[in-house]
Amino acid sequence: MIGMVHKREAKYDLALKWFEKLHSIVNNSSEVIFEIADIYDKIGNLSLSLEWYNILISVVPTDPGILAKLANLFERNGDRAQAFQYYSEVFNRLNVAV
Repeated sequence: MIGMVHKREAKYDLALKWFEKLHSIVNNSSEVIFEIADIYDKIGNLSLSLEWYNILISVVPTDPGILAKLANLFERNGDRAQAFQYYSEVFNRLNVAV
């Protein structure tokens, strides 16, 4: 996929355009939403990254990896209470799986 090639080459603006175009076609694809969120994180736009990860968590609400990523982003953004909430959710999800 062209978006992945651009992302791998750190051409994040081009990658983002491709993934956003793909998202307009398949708007519930967790893979596409993840790539958009990850690109925003890589370019340092925490607010948009959080926004897209929140969209992603509505598609895959029990994924502990995504919950942990949200916790990390909230912590980096200075919102320790929200980070703690997501870290707790990760802990609960992992304990259910065991």
